[in-house]
Amino acid sequence: MKNQLVVSILAAAVGDALSAAFIPGGNVAGVAISKVFAKRLEAAREIFLSELATGEKNLNSAEFEESAAIVYRYLKAAQEGAARLNLRLLAAVFAGQVRERTIVADEFLYYADLLSSLRRDEIILLGTLERFAVEVRREQIGFDNTDFASRVSERARCALIPAQFQDEEHYAAVAGALLRTGLVVGLSGWNTMVFIPSKLMAELNQLVEVEGVLQRDQAMQ
Repeated sequence: MKNQLVVSILAAAVGDALSAAFIPGGNVAGVAISKVFAKRLEAAREIFLSELATGEKNLNSAEFEESAAIVYRYLKAAQEGAARLNLRLLAAVFAGQVRERTIVADEFLYYADLLSSLRRDEIILLGTLERFAVEVRREQIGFDNTDFASRVSERARCALIPAQFQDEEHYAAVAGALLRTGLVVGLSGWNTMVFIPSKLMAELNQLVEVEGVLQRDQAMQ
């Protein structure tokens, strides 16, 4: 089976998580809570394996320790109630690390803290901004960073208002909330604040294409 190493790590980690979540005594509330945790962990396992299946490279035994730490952090997010989209995003980060042969638990843990609490509208905006940033960079010949920021911002706003956000105020509120992650920066100098992806977001994009994750999540609904 492809990536049998990950399957074995997941099985062990899920077992540990279920044991830790088990509430003795057999009371109705305890049984119900245990069932909720079991359902979350099973859904998380399926998402993790489906994202890993999008790549062509397998783990090797030398990557076991780092991968185990990543799997346990991922399942912790599932237990804490992270949404399916957020779990898919985290799983895609790991799949990107496998693809790029850069499996580093510290890096994953850092991204997990940034991504696990994002709302869906924030993820949509983040993916849209990065797509247009990549697009504008390809076109960019003879114009400066000011032009870059204004072009990215304008294209994102046109794409998302009113399709995703009701108006400029709604767009700015969500973009402003993303500043807490460091994945987006706000620039002044125009009639309004403009928001563009940060260098940190560009680094994350080397591992995972956010809009691709959104599309796969939508397809599974």
